[in-house]
Amino acid sequence: RKLQADNRALRGLLRVVNDTSAKYVTARVVAGAGGVLSNMLILNAGQRSGVKEGHTVIGASGVVGRISNVSNQSSRVLLLTDINSRVPVWVENHRIRAIISGTNRKLGKLVHIPQGVKIVQGDRIITSGHGGVFPSGLPIGTVVRVKENNILVQFFTNFSQLEYVKVADFGLDTLVQAKSKSVLPKKKLNGKFVVK
Repeated sequence: RKLQADNRALRGLLRVVNDTSAKYVTARVVAGAGGVLSNMLILNAGQRSGVKEGHTVIGASGVVGRISNVSNQSSRVLLLTDINSRVPVWVENHRIRAIISGTNRKLGKLVHIPQGVKIVQGDRIITSGHGGVFPSGLPIGTVVRVKENNILVQFFTNFSQLEYVKVADFGLDTLVQAKSKSVLPKKKLNGKFVVK
């Protein structure tokens, strides 16, 4: 409690900007499973429930994936295990940035790790918040094997036993839109506007 009080006081002194509070929709898994042939889920919540492409999907133990397709009454989740999944993460104890990649199997793989850093078995992996898709600090898993450039992570989520998940809107889509719509300075050259 003392640490929490100290933390609140210090954040107040530093005028830290708080992340916007998330909006959640609870959805039921109606199809799909994690496996070699299927690394996606179908949920019974869609646009009508406020679900949008890119929203974060969370289970009881941690991150499940993100919404990849949405219809009026259902949505599809790209699981962390999918080979097309890439999530920016922190190795929590050392604050090392990396990317966790799906392998179409139960374990994920850490890639794009800075040279010279030491990652050990048992290190906890959390989302870093980079890229504007996932917020910072969501639990992903723990390192279970370290062999040269092959660092494998056991996800906290058991993808084959998911019944209900939370689809979270952390308000990051407006951040991504703002980044994509940013206007670069232009100047006129031979009667035409060009980017500097």
